[in-house]
Amino acid sequence: MYKSLQLIISLALLSSLSLQAQTSALPRLDGHWEGVIVAVPAVMEVDVEIDIALAGKGFQGYLGFPTQGKTYEVQELLLRDHAVSFSVVDEQKVADFFEGTISQDGAEITGKMTENLQSCPFSLRRREPRPIAEDLIPPVLRVADDGRELRQAFNADAGHMRLLITLSPTSVSSKMALRIVQRYVLDQIASPDLKVYVVWEPVTRTDSEQASYAASHLVSDPRVQQFWSGSRFTGHSFGRLSGKDDKPVWNSFLIFGGDKKWIDVPPAPDHFRIAPPGALEIPADRRMNGAKFAEEVKAGLTLPKAGR
Repeated sequence: MYKSLQLIISLALLSSLSLQAQTSALPRLDGHWEGVIVAVPAVMEVDVEIDIALAGKGFQGYLGFPTQGKTYEVQELLLRDHAVSFSVVDEQKVADFFEGTISQDGAEITGKMTENLQSCPFSLRRREPRPIAEDLIPPVLRVADDGRELRQAFNADAGHMRLLITLSPTSVSSKMALRIVQRYVLDQIASPDLKVYVVWEPVTRTDSEQASYAASHLVSDPRVQQFWSGSRFTGHSFGRLSGKDDKPVWNSFLIFGGDKKWIDVPPAPDHFRIAPPGALEIPADRRMNGAKFAEEVKAGLTLPKAGR
C-alpha cells in the first residue's frame, strides 16, 4: 500500500514537472516580425512588419505596411499555447483578422488573414529591428535630361545581364512590385553577373526626388543602383512598351543581355514585364509575375556570354 502511494505521488510529480516544462517551453511572442500577406502569389503580396511588446499580463503591438507607409495599433493580441491571433482596423474601419501558429522555436508565425470574408495566407519571421539612420539609406543618383548617368552605368556593366526597373516612388503598386523582385529575384538568385537599375520617376503628383529617397530602402542588394529621373527619361525611352509611343511607360521590368549597349537609341529588351497600371494595354503574358520574371532572369544567366 505504501509503495503504491509512493508510485502515485511520483507519477503526479512527474506529470506536474512535465506540464511546467511545456509551459516554460512556450515560445516568446514579443519582438520584431517581418513578413508578407499573399493575395496572389508572385503578383500581389503585401509586406507587413509588426512590433510586439509585453504589457502587464498581455501584449501590445503595432503593425505596419511598409509599401503603404501606414501603421496601425494591434488589437486583441492573444497567445494560447502556440495559437496566435490579433486584428487591426484601418482609418476606413475595415478590420483585418489574423489567426496563426507560432513555431516551436519561436522564429516563425504562419496562418491566414481575413478581410471582408476573404482569406489570404500570411507568414512572419522574427527579425532584428532595422536601424533607422540617414547613412543607411541607399544612394539615389540624379539623372540628367539626356539620361547620361544611367546610360553610362548600363554600358559599364556590358557583359552582364541587366534589369532596368522604372517605378513611381509613391505608388503602392510600384513599391509592391519592387518588393516582389526582391523576394523572387534578388533573394533567390545570387549570381554576380546580374546588375539592376531602379529608376524612380514622377508619375503621380505626389512623386518627388525626396520621395525616391524614402522609397529606396525597399530594395537591398549590392547589385542594385538607384536613380531619380525628373524628366522621365526611362519612361519616354521605352514608351513603345506602353501601347502608345508618346506615353511614358512605368511599373516596367526590362531584361537585357550582356551584348546590349545604350548609345543613342534605347536597346530593345530581351524580355519585359509590366505591372498595372504601368501601360495602356498589357498582354496577359507580359504582366508582372515575380516567379515568371525570375525564370526569365535565370534562363538569361545560363546563356553563353557574347565573345565566349
